[in-house]
Amino acid sequence: MTTRQNPSGSAKENRAVQALRTVIAFLLRNWPYKLLALAVATTIWATLITQDPTLTREKVLSDVTISVTGSDAMKRNGFVVTSDLSESLSGFTLRVDVPQGQYQAVTASTYNPRIELARVSEAGEQELRVAASSTATNGQVTEITPSTVKVTVERYITRSRIPVTVVMVGDMPEGWYAAAASADPPTVAVSGPESIVSSISRCEAYLDLSSLPAREGKIKNAVELVLIDSSGNAVNADNLEVTNEGVLIDTVNLEQQVYPTRAFAVVTDGLVTGTPASGYEVKSVSVDPANIRAAGTLASLEELEALYSEATVDVTGHSETFTRQIRVTRPTELAWISQGTVTATIEIGEVRGSRSFQNLRVRTVGLPTGTKATLSEQSVRVTVKGAENELNKLRSNRITLTCDLSGLESGTHTVPVLADLGLDEVTSLEVEVVPASLNVTIQ
Repeated sequence: MTTRQNPSGSAKENRAVQALRTVIAFLLRNWPYKLLALAVATTIWATLITQDPTLTREKVLSDVTISVTGSDAMKRNGFVVTSDLSESLSGFTLRVDVPQGQYQAVTASTYNPRIELARVSEAGEQELRVAASSTATNGQVTEITPSTVKVTVERYITRSRIPVTVVMVGDMPEGWYAAAASADPPTVAVSGPESIVSSISRCEAYLDLSSLPAREGKIKNAVELVLIDSSGNAVNADNLEVTNEGVLIDTVNLEQQVYPTRAFAVVTDGLVTGTPASGYEVKSVSVDPANIRAAGTLASLEELEALYSEATVDVTGHSETFTRQIRVTRPTELAWISQGTVTATIEIGEVRGSRSFQNLRVRTVGLPTGTKATLSEQSVRVTVKGAENELNKLRSNRITLTCDLSGLESGTHTVPVLADLGLDEVTSLEVEVVPASLNVTIQ
């Protein structure tokens, strides 16, 4: 049996095989160009994708720190933040729809997350919304967490002409004196929260005298300022601005003169006037302290010999010691004296003298009955010393001189002469009898 082939079917198969061979041959002949074309096409496609802002991806930015803007504008509007923002500006999260082409490039700072203080218009606790900048290039911020920040706001005020007080501490080296320092500027302006600024009473500048050089002349220093409230306590100046004519300052300039010193005696000659009570006199005049330290130029100190009181002390009618405070004159050429007054002690005492009585007779007492006594001297001299007022009371006819012979036996004895001044009251008079004793013979 003979098999017959279909001529038309064989032709179709031959044409298909031929077409396949033609395609394979084409691909094999120009494959580098075809790969280049594929790469170019892919690049063009990627470029078109990145330039299309409508094609975005979400990006989450964590642990973001936001900034604060408008502080100066807020102060110009009369307000200031008094709460501590240091812990309130971190830990934020931003969700952003970012164009495909910027996805890797953007960071949190790209969107400038911030709170804007310039919008604050009243004091008290405020809740400010966190703002961010969105652009077509960098994408849209869709969410900020947390979305707000709480702040405490006070009125911002300025007080002018607050005085600067110089406080000098420590001591100058021995032998030197520093005059009062002048401050430049003498007053300052303080700006800040109303609750703090309104409590300030003065500004102090502390100057340590021990740090000054020991030399004559003008000394200049710049020292820090300390704000003091009405209770005398230092004020925390972190939220305050101290200015002079609109310029921020934190120090003031101090200028003072330094002088050498020397001790001078206070003259007491001529210090008292008048006459004490009758029978009394000025025994001594002294002042405490006896010497006063003074400061001035070296030339003025060398010319000065002593210091004098401004006035005298009247002792008229005084019969007892007394004290007075007296002022000491400061010569114009001196810059300083250690103290302006001294205590003067005026010692008042009785006028003392002596009186002598000659040829006063001596008598015996206590002589045993039936005996007689013979004195080696019949008369003696008596000298009395003491206050004039008491001496004036003495009368020779009232003075009694005796030798007491009581208990003595016959023979010669040395017996003291006893004097009785004949006064009614006890006195402090001193009595001297010459001779003080006599030889007595008893028979």
